Amino acid sequence: MRQGYRPIGNITSEESIPPNCKSSITEAKNNRVKIGYKEYEIIKQPEIIEVKGDYYGKTETDEEKITIASKFSQKVQNQTFLHELLHCIASKYDLSINQDEHTIELLATGLYEAIIDNPHIFTMKDI
Repeated sequence: MRQGYRPIGNITSEESIPPNCKSSITEAKNNRVKIGYKEYEIIKQPEIIEVKGDYYGKTETDEEKITIASKFSQKVQNQTFLHELLHCIASKYDLSINQDEHTIELLATGLYEAIIDNPHIFTMKDI
């Protein structure tokens, strides 16, 4: 299954990102993320040319690939990664929201805002 992500709303400015949240998603171990039994390769390329329009990212669940357009700011790339990650999770659990781009976008935006607004939570040993 192939999913393309082109956000509907605005993504706020890069200045609002705390310093500890600005690292590149591709600095992750081996550029991979594990979701259940699948291990998705994270690929960054200037543009997503396989789908029409100006897309920020896409997920290929069968091929276990997440592609992120690197021509956008790091904040946009990070939010796009969360969006695509939610597609992977929805696919794993066969959730109906996997086909609902608007719902996935809202969840990704809310999750990203929570991470940005509360970076201390992710550095605490006990929550």
